[in-house]
Amino acid sequence: MPHSIDFLEQLPIELLHTTFDYLWANEIIYSFYNINIYINNIIHTYSSYRFNLQSIRKSHFDNICEIIKVNRVISLRLSDDDSTPNQSKFFFAYFHLDQFIRLRSLSLFDINIDSLKFIISNLNQLNQLRSLSIHCNSINKKFILQGIHNYLNDTQSKFGLITIPSNVLIQLIRLNLGCGLNFEEHLQSLNLRYLTLEKCDIQTLQMILSTMTQLIFLNICLTGDTSSISHVPTSSSLRWLTLKINELIGKRDLVNGNRWKILSKDLIKFNFKFHVKIININSILDSFRNSYWLLNKRWYVAYDNQCLFTVPYFAPILTHSPYNPTIYSTIPDNTIFYDQIKHLVISKPENIMLNHLHNVDELTIECSIFPELLSIVNLNRLKHLKLASLDNIELFLMHLNSIPNLSKLSVNGNLTVDFIEYTKSCRTKQIRTLEIVTSTEDLSYIIEGLIYLFPQIEHLRISTIHSRKHIIRLIDGFEYLLNASFVLKCSSTDMNKRWFLKPGLSIREVRRLNNGTFTCQFDRLSTDSSLYEINLWIGEQARKS
Repeated sequence: MPHSIDFLEQLPIELLHTTFDYLWANEIIYSFYNINIYINNIIHTYSSYRFNLQSIRKSHFDNICEIIKVNRVISLRLSDDDSTPNQSKFFFAYFHLDQFIRLRSLSLFDINIDSLKFIISNLNQLNQLRSLSIHCNSINKKFILQGIHNYLNDTQSKFGLITIPSNVLIQLIRLNLGCGLNFEEHLQSLNLRYLTLEKCDIQTLQMILSTMTQLIFLNICLTGDTSSISHVPTSSSLRWLTLKINELIGKRDLVNGNRWKILSKDLIKFNFKFHVKIININSILDSFRNSYWLLNKRWYVAYDNQCLFTVPYFAPILTHSPYNPTIYSTIPDNTIFYDQIKHLVISKPENIMLNHLHNVDELTIECSIFPELLSIVNLNRLKHLKLASLDNIELFLMHLNSIPNLSKLSVNGNLTVDFIEYTKSCRTKQIRTLEIVTSTEDLSYIIEGLIYLFPQIEHLRISTIHSRKHIIRLIDGFEYLLNASFVLKCSSTDMNKRWFLKPGLSIREVRRLNNGTFTCQFDRLSTDSSLYEINLWIGEQARKS
C-alpha cells in the first residue's frame, strides 16, 4: 500500500484532474479522499465537480457537502424521490443557490413543491447556467407532489406550463421539462439547441419549429386537441426529432411515409409514436418501405395496439410470455424486437417461450412456480425478480444465491407465518432491495423471519403496516438499511398531525437513528385517506465501542 501511495504522489495534478472529469463528486471523495495530503490538496483545487445526488447514500451526501466547495461545482442533480426524501431541504440548509457561481447544468428529480418554487424563483442567480432539467416522475403519487400540478396550472394554463425567468431562458442551451413551458419571450431571442417538453400544444410546436432557427435536437409530446394539426414544419438546423402524439385525430396524412420523407430529409435521427387507429395498415406501411426509409436512412416502422411507431426507439421493453413481435412492421428481422425486451411477465407456465429473449433483467411471475422454470429461464442477466404469489416460492428462494446479478426481490402476495417456516433454510445475503406486502396476523414473527432471511437489505419497501412498532423494529433490525418506505394504515384520530411538520417524531423510538444522521418524510397517500407513507433516508451510524 505505501508503494501505491508514493506512486500517486508522483502523478501530475493535470493527470488526476483529467481522471476526475470522468467521475462524479461522490466517486472522487469515496475513492481518493484521505489517501494522503497531496491527493487531498488536488481534490480541494479541482474546479469542475459534478454532483449527482440522485439515489446517493446519505453518508456520501454528507461527505460531499462537508468537503467540496460549491463554487467549484459545474453540474448538480438533486432528487426528493423515495430513496432520498427531503434531500433538497437538507441541501439548501448547507448551501445558498447564489454560491454556485460556476454551475452550468441543473437537474431536478421529483423535487418537492417548496424547493421547486424556491429554485425556480432564484434561477436568475445562476449566471453560468446553460442546461436545465425538471423531471416529475412521481407527480401523482402524493398530495405534496400534486401541489406541483396546482403550482404549474395556477402559473399559466390548462397544460400545466411553468415559467422560467426570461433572463435565464435566454442563456440556456439545453432545456428538458417533464411539463410544459410558458414562452414569455419571443422565440427568436432564445439560444436553445436541445429542447424536451413532455407537454406541448400544436400551436407552440409549430411556433418552435418555425422560429427557433438554432435548434438541433427536439423531443416533444403533443397534448390536448390535435384535430387542427395540418403540418409539422422542420427548421433547417434540426437534426434529431422525437415526436409523440397521444391521440391523433383527423389528419391521417401525418401517418404517411411519403409526407415524412419530405419533412425528414435533413434529419440524422427521427423517432415518432402516434396513437392512432389505422384500418388499412399495410398501405400505410408500404409508404415506409421505399429505399429512402429502408436503405438511405435505415429507419424502421411498426404498428401495434393502435400505435404507429419507429423501432427500436419506441419498441416495447415489456411483454408477456409467449412473446410474438408485431406482424405489422417494415423490419426485415424481428431480432431487434427481441433484443429490446427488458421486462418479461409470465402468467401461464404452459406458454413460456424465452429462447430469443437475451436481455431480460426484470422477470415477473404471475403463476405457480414450478421447478422446470429454473432450467428454461436465462437467469444470468436477471437483476429484479417479482413474484405475484407465494405458491412454491421456496423453490426460487433456494436458488437466489445462484443467480449472479439478482439484487432486488418483490413479493406481492401477503407474507404469512407459513412462508417464514418454509423458507428458514433459504437465507440469502445477495438481495439488497426488498419489496413486500405484509399480512396483519403474527406480523412480529414474520418481521423477525425477514430480518433473518435477508440480512444485507439496504433498500426496503413495505405495504401495508398497521403499527408504528413494526416499522421501528424493521429499521432497527436491518442494520445495513440505507433507505426505506412504509405504507402505514391508521385512522385520522390515531394519526399524529405533528408528524407532517416534524416527520422524525413518527419514528422517534428507533434506537439506531440515535447514533447518526437521517431524514424522514411523512405524506398522506392520495389513494386512501387512511394511508400514510413514511420515507426514510439513513446516514452513517456511529458504532458503539
